[in-house]
Amino acid sequence: ADTLLRDKHIKYFRRCLACIPQDHERLDSTRLTLAFFCLSGLDVLDAVNKAFNGEEDRQKLIDWVYSFQVLPDKEAPESNLGLCGFRCTAANGVAFNPS
Repeated sequence: ADTLLRDKHIKYFRRCLACIPQDHERLDSTRLTLAFFCLSGLDVLDAVNKAFNGEEDRQKLIDWVYSFQVLPDKEAPESNLGLCGFRCTAANGVAFNPS
């Protein structure tokens, strides 16, 4: 019977969260999907806590995910409501600014 190489899978998912492996660079436009895949894999392996080297790393990933979000204009929310949501790549707009 085949054995799941748990530690190697955890290492792979962590590495993919840190940077896209060269074989997958063409997937740059689906980075959020790749991050979701990696976090889901770590969750299945009960190793999400191993994905981060402390709270600062965890917060960096959260901020990175939110950097893909397009928020309504504070002054005139209706002006860009149709453009709001998550974009597939950071090349599509401005950096995340929570304030």
